[in-house]
Amino acid sequence: MKSIVIGIPTFNRQMLLTKLLDSLADEIRSEPAVLRVIVADNECSDRTRAIVTGRHDMPTHYVPVPERGLSHVRNAIIGAACQQVPDWDWLVMLDDDGTVTPGWLQALVGCGERFRADLVGGPVDGMVPDDAPVLAQVSHFAGRESHPTGPIDRLQTTQNLAISRRIEGLLGFPLFDIRFNGSGGEDYDLFRRTQHAGGKLVWCDEALVLEPTPAERLTNHALLSRAYTTGTYMGQLRRLHDGTWHEATGAARGMVSSVAKLGLGLVSLNARRTACASLDVAHAVGRVAGLIGRRTSRYM
Repeated sequence: MKSIVIGIPTFNRQMLLTKLLDSLADEIRSEPAVLRVIVADNECSDRTRAIVTGRHDMPTHYVPVPERGLSHVRNAIIGAACQQVPDWDWLVMLDDDGTVTPGWLQALVGCGERFRADLVGGPVDGMVPDDAPVLAQVSHFAGRESHPTGPIDRLQTTQNLAISRRIEGLLGFPLFDIRFNGSGGEDYDLFRRTQHAGGKLVWCDEALVLEPTPAERLTNHALLSRAYTTGTYMGQLRRLHDGTWHEATGAARGMVSSVAKLGLGLVSLNARRTACASLDVAHAVGRVAGLIGRRTSRYM
């Protein structure tokens, strides 16, 4: 196994961060290739520093990042990794609200080595409660994305992502574009740029991360708002990578299709179909907004 660094951005989630670090302990004990666990504190006001520096069961490193936003904190992790472990081979990104499952690390990095990947993604189970509202049950939080292990055309998120050091030769550092610092979408932008540069994306279905979704993210308002803001940065990103005309026609088709599905759902009195279509409409509206220059800042 090559030398590994684990990177975790965090913002005022001391209890969740502690659970994540606890879940990592056995993985790190069984894998001596892990040389650092870097926690980047994005201006936390809780006990994050004490929690990180107080861990004596793993090689932690605490990095304060006063500049708020996702791109800043992720780039700070890469910078700290290069400083702390100059010859690292894999940087594994996790979010502070997940926990890893037994064998996760070896599966994820082993898959990257086997397929000579530049980026390796794995499944994230949102663990939505059975009694959650119907909109939550059909949202992206519900269920677990699954694909055959091996090369893949797309990845979704930096939660459960292994980054090969080879990517430095493709894209250079820093990796994350600060234009998407507050809105999100910096991960999608990375995936697209990696593909444009000839890099290889790989999926590892055996490397599972659990991410129980908090109740405040599962309200109808929160879910529709998230669908809209995701659509907004996706409209910007697709315009950037695919061109204005291509995205304009795609956004128009998406709007017509989602409105038609919503109408069918309402007419048929099918709650799940209506819920799915409602999220699609919110995303489509956001996509049009992003296309014409609207920006959001849900991570600031």
